[in-house]
Amino acid sequence: LDYCCFTFNAKQCAMHFPTQWLDAPFESANTALCQAALAQCEEELRKVKPQDLVDRVRNFLTLQEGALPSIDVVAERNFMSAATLKRKLGELDYTYQDLKNEVRLFTAKEKLSSSELPIELIADQLGFSDNSNFAKFFKRQTGLTPKQYRTTEQK
Repeated sequence: LDYCCFTFNAKQCAMHFPTQWLDAPFESANTALCQAALAQCEEELRKVKPQDLVDRVRNFLTLQEGALPSIDVVAERNFMSAATLKRKLGELDYTYQDLKNEVRLFTAKEKLSSSELPIELIADQLGFSDNSNFAKFFKRQTGLTPKQYRTTEQK
């Protein structure tokens, strides 16, 4: 093929080329530029404060609606494996579960004090399998049941 023709707004688009092109060297690759870019990225990563990871994870979890994502999803979002995320959080004396619990508790308190949503619905929105698990979690964290908390906060 000496040329390539594209048709826009078509129902289907396709590009065909010989498979041996996949093995051909990339002629415009610049090794020195690639190495400089990698060095710059590594330098920028060294500047990032470790605590920023905790804040990034916490902020990401806070923006989620419903059940919070698995550690695999959060790790991928932060361009690392789940094992690396666990290790890095551990170095900062956190676990993923700690951060999930923080976000769940904060959101629960906010919803209980500022809305009339049924407690069962709040439990469901926070990803608890049932109201009983939510009530146990909330009491363990605050010393109050969700109903008691709602009553004291809405006065």
